[in-house]
Amino acid sequence: MLVGLITGATQEELERSADALIAWKTPAPAPRVAKPGAHDNSKQTGAADGYETAKLELAKAMFGGAPE
Repeated sequence: MLVGLITGATQEELERSADALIAWKTPAPAPRVAKPGAHDNSKQTGAADGYETAKLELAKAMFGGAPE
């Protein structure tokens, strides 16, 4: 049980230990976003990008067709 993790010789030490345990156990809130479910399109790359070209070549190799 978590109560065994609370340590201290004085009431002040016990309370500080309990507060630290509560802070550790409490999950951090999820970050807020302007439009939940929206995608950030500001980092899109064009087809000329090497990564995009590699993805296209892999898809063609997997599903047929010669790479460009």
